[in-house]
Amino acid sequence: MNRADCYPGFDLSVFLGFFEMGSESMNAMPDAQLMAAYRRARYCICVGPSEIVLHVDRYDRAAECRILSESPIKRRWSILTPCNPGSCALTTAQNMRRLDELIDILKQHHQPWLPTRNQDPDGCWPDEAGVLLCDPPTSLTESLARHFEQIAYLDGKIGSAPRLVWLTTHL
Repeated sequence: MNRADCYPGFDLSVFLGFFEMGSESMNAMPDAQLMAAYRRARYCICVGPSEIVLHVDRYDRAAECRILSESPIKRRWSILTPCNPGSCALTTAQNMRRLDELIDILKQHHQPWLPTRNQDPDGCWPDEAGVLLCDPPTSLTESLARHFEQIAYLDGKIGSAPRLVWLTTHL
């Protein structure tokens, strides 16, 4: 099974552009800078030809209504990426393999999801492809984030602002 089977109607060539800067090694940032970067990021949900943009700790009713109309979400959601573990840049090929693995795991768990893109508004870090999980069990989201060695993931509940969930073993 390939990525095209997992993204019916979605132009997968978009994902390839997400990793353009990923082939260069980046220096690790101090914790305070890293945390601030996660908070400033734009978390973009890919729906058809457009995106729904979310921000940490900012409730956006219009975005929430659009998410609900474009997905099977009833109560909660999470956004995570398998890319650049521990905020250490990998190559495009390495990140794509990790994305394939994540998609395979989600299919095995019959977990509904939508493609996402996490973006540094300052352009200092490469865009990262990921997924929005629809009504996932918390244990699945955290397990996946840890499996892919992530520092944090974005968690949302209907009617509330999205929040970062820090996996403190990485800080």
